[in-house]
Amino acid sequence: YRADDPPELVARQARAWDPLLDWAAETCGARLKVGSGIKHVPQPAEAIANLQKAIARFDDFELAALHTVTTITGSLILALALTEEELNPGEAFAAATLDETFQAEKWGRDAEAEKRRQNLLSDLTAAERFLRLLEA
Repeated sequence: YRADDPPELVARQARAWDPLLDWAAETCGARLKVGSGIKHVPQPAEAIANLQKAIARFDDFELAALHTVTTITGSLILALALTEEELNPGEAFAAATLDETFQAEKWGRDAEAEKRRQNLLSDLTAAERFLRLLEA
């Protein structure tokens, strides 16, 4: 779900998220639809099925980390990209918090919000580290 205004935010979202949607289509066979606003956008059944297949290969420990990353980023695509090392934790977090970052740049930063962001980034980094340790 994307903004339809202001143009600068729309452009940032496209730069950050379009390559990830292309990656999901190529890697997972999941071409997802994009919408704006809060109205539900139904996704193609084939894309959902292919994402289920992508998740099914994870063991219980990997699923725990995938769940953590998905919860923090709000995105299964970001979580899968992180597990596949398409993104590092900082890149995944930047994509996930793009709107918040834009608002903070426009209106100023809030100390509590910044502390929350740092804690979430720390948790995301720990989940990614856990995934890498499982591979070792």
